[in-house]
Amino acid sequence: MRDLLLGLRRFDELVKSLGIATNILTDRLNRLTDEGLIARQAYQKSPTRFEYLPTPAGEDFRKVILSIGEWGKAWRMTPQGRTPFQYINNDTGNAITLKLVDAKTGAEVSIEDTTGLATEWADDLANWRIATAQAHAHADADAGNPDKA
Repeated sequence: MRDLLLGLRRFDELVKSLGIATNILTDRLNRLTDEGLIARQAYQKSPTRFEYLPTPAGEDFRKVILSIGEWGKAWRMTPQGRTPFQYINNDTGNAITLKLVDAKTGAEVSIEDTTGLATEWADDLANWRIATAQAHAHADADAGNPDKA
């Protein structure tokens, strides 16, 4: 998805960029198509060749790629913050960054000030995950370790 969202489209471009076997790439492209993240479009008739383009759901996945990139800049780049590419604001040319925002107030929130909660759509396993995580958090707080994950 990273490469498709950067603008690569063709099978041979993706093979070169990713350095993976063609059968693995074919499987991944088929899965992304089945999941509705990309669409296959013919660009040549004889032999038939296809381009792979992000769908609206695939374009929305850009947020995930941006988030992974932010993490990588902070934790995997040496020296810290160096990255081989970044997304920019098309109007200003400035680098962009993701922020967590309170849905009602619009205030920025740090990741440390967030908690996962089960919703009305949570199944038994999701409810167990949340309850178990909350039990660990309470035990850590009682032991004087509020920063422990």
